[in-house]
Formats: sequence, structure tokens, C-alpha cells
Amino acid sequence: MSRSKKKIAAIVCVSIVALIVIGLYSSGELAYGYACTFLEHSIMAAKSRTEMERIVVLFSSHEIRPEQSMWGKHYNLSPDEIMIQYRILWDSGCPLDVVYDTKGEVKAVFTSYE
Repeated sequence: MSRSKKKIAAIVCVSIVALIVIGLYSSGELAYGYACTFLEHSIMAAKSRTEMERIVVLFSSHEIRPEQSMWGKHYNLSPDEIMIQYRILWDSGCPLDVVYDTKGEVKAVFTSYE
């Protein structure tokens, strides 16, 4: 195969992979697959907010009330707890809801992306 044909084949392959990734991201499947495949075991073992945020890495987050959580909606927050929702890969369709105490220790994890 000539050099120019190899170059064209490489460009085609990269383009196909890019289209697949864009399609998965836009459908919400990329974040879900990433969370289930690479993060879930570590997420469940995390003991602190610092550790959790080192594991999740690519996210946005904000404080929510339990009623706003898909799986944690019946959790009763004590006065010294907050619930943080992480949007894995910045995807609002892939939330991870975590309860922390004032020391930043994990009290409950709700994998609402499932």
C-alpha cells in the first residue's frame, strides 16, 4: 500500500472513531459506559470528598436536595450533611449523588446514572 493510501486510511479510521465517540456522547451512552466500566468500583470504595473527586475526575458538580436525586430521593440528610451531584463527563443524564458530612467524609453514594 502506498504512503498516500495509508494516510487516507488513517484519516478515515480517525474520522470513524471520532464520529462514534461524538454519537456516544450525544446519546449519553459514553458517560454511562465510562461510569459503569471504569469508575463504579472505585466510587463505592471512596471514603472522602477529596478521594471521590480524584476518582471521578471529569465532572461538574453542585449541591442538591435529596428530592432532586433519582436514587437518593428518600435519604434524610442530617444537619451536618450535604448532597453533591456530580455530572460525569459533564453529562446531566449521568448523575452521581454523594452525601458528605462536614468533615468531607462519604456517608452515602447513589449511582443515579443507572
